[in-house]
Formats: sequence, structure tokens, C-alpha cells
Amino acid sequence: MKWLVCLLTVLSSTSALAQCDEVLDLSLFKDFDGITAFLARPNVTQSPCKRSPPTQAEMLLHLNGLRSGSKQTRTVAGATLNDNKELLELFGEMHNRDPRSTKEPWRYSRGATISVNPPCNEVLCAMKTIYGEELGIQMLYMRSKFGFNTSHLAMHEGDPWPSQDLGTVMAMLEDMPDSILPINEGMRFLHMPTRGRDGVEMIAESLMHVYLGWNELPESEKTTSLAHELGHVFGEGKADKPEWLNLSGWTKNVANEWVMGRTDTAVLEYAQTNPNEDFAETFFMYRYNGAALKRRQPEKYRYMKERVFNGAEYDTLANCSGVP
Repeated sequence: MKWLVCLLTVLSSTSALAQCDEVLDLSLFKDFDGITAFLARPNVTQSPCKRSPPTQAEMLLHLNGLRSGSKQTRTVAGATLNDNKELLELFGEMHNRDPRSTKEPWRYSRGATISVNPPCNEVLCAMKTIYGEELGIQMLYMRSKFGFNTSHLAMHEGDPWPSQDLGTVMAMLEDMPDSILPINEGMRFLHMPTRGRDGVEMIAESLMHVYLGWNELPESEKTTSLAHELGHVFGEGKADKPEWLNLSGWTKNVANEWVMGRTDTAVLEYAQTNPNEDFAETFFMYRYNGAALKRRQPEKYRYMKERVFNGAEYDTLANCSGVP
């Protein structure tokens, strides 16, 4: 069972890290192979409809396209900048204090005081000066297109993203249809300098934090963990509603614990944990193993298609051209 514990660690936001010195035999997860009732966990790098991450030139083209109207001067987080309103707002949202911090100070931003040296008076120049030529453009692009704030400066915790790792995050987000992003404008997506929180070792969590153990995963498993946690974000306000609960017969027992009444609807074993994990696993499988999900769980496939992915499908290569 050690291989299973190691595999579940990739997906769990609260599981302790296992000493995974065995090679995981992912071939056990087959669709209708007679060995297990669960679907095949795909190598996401080989999944249909993968998009190529944008080049630096493409990201700059996107950001320069935001420039409209006259420039204005504004002091943001201690930096005085003269630029167009939309770029100034993006820069400010990445560095100002999050008003939710008064309720949960450990979770949200404390605000940043930024010194731009050498002096810059435009947002793109400031981003490149603060974070570096490549990373600064990546971060501003991701805030604009996907809604996620990857800046660590305004947070109580968080490390600078290595450019390669931020590229992995961006590649996963590019896999999602344009019609569902940005979501939850300004949500933090942080690279944490520890192996967990509150004494619990973690890979990633639904707050969109990744920990040091995530860096040690193979590339496909990094994306797997990110997409699973993104599934939790999309599951907020949905996973606890009857429309989702009824698909798998979720109920509470006398100990107030979730019980899956129809275990045959679990796409992977970890989906039997609770409705939230069921949702996140199904979200992941819809995007990266849609053909198997459609064959095996047509009701859940239809739910994801209509209620989450706005009609975008990834079950065949033919559908890729139609993804918005």
C-alpha cells in the first residue's frame, strides 16, 4: 500500500509526506482493466488539447494591449508611477493590503512598501526591476489573464517564484478554457518556503499555495497537484450543493462524517474522501482524461461540462479546435 500512500500525497492538501522511495506503478489505474474500479490517471503532458505557454513577446503583446486612455500618476505601495489606469490597478492589486486580512491575517496580504531602484515610472518597467526581466512580465500577465496574484511581497509568508516553476503554473492555467478564467480576482497563488503549515507536511493546498515538496515532484505530477487544487477553487459554492451531492449519494452519518453512497461513481479512490475531494478529482479527470470520464461517468461528465467548463470539452482531439 506504500505506493498508494505516496500517490495520495500528491493530491491531498493535508496528507503527511510519505517516504516515496518506491516507483509508483500508475498502470494500475486503468479504465475497465478488471483490476480496479477507478479510471486511469493520465500523464498530463500527453493529454489532449494542451496549449503551449505564451512566449515573452506574446505576454508583452497582451499587456501592452491593456493600454488605453490617458496616463495618470499614482503612488502605489510606495512607488510613484505614471501609466494607464488598468496597468496601475493591476500593479496595485498585486501589492496593496488585502482588506480581508483583518478577519484572517495569516491568510491574506499585509501590503508591501516597494522601492523601485533604478527609478521607473511605468508599470512594466517597475515589474521587471522588482522581480526580474522574465518573472516580472510572467507575474503581471498571470494577474491580468488568470486573476491569480503570484507576488510574495505583500504576504506574511511566501518566497519568490523560480521562473521555471511559475511557468509550470502558467502552463496548467493555459490548459483551462478562456471562458472560465479569471476566477476569484486577486486570489493568491504562492510558492511557500516550508514543507507545510501548522506542523503538517503538504504538497499543495486549495488556498493555491505550493510547498517545498511540490518542487520535488516530476513535471506531470506537479501539474496534477495544481489542477486538483484548482478544482477545489471551482468547487467552492458547488461541491456542497444537492446538484453535486446527489450524483454520488453523499450524506452525513451519525458522526457528522461524509459518506459516499454510490462508491461506483468515484473516479479515483481519493474521491471517496468527501464531496470536495470528489469534485476536485472529477474536475482534474474531466480536463486531463475526459474520454474515460465520459464513458464511465456520463452524469459527472455532463455536470462538469455544463456547470464548470462552460461547454468546453477535451475528450477528443477534434474538440480541441472548438475550445474557447
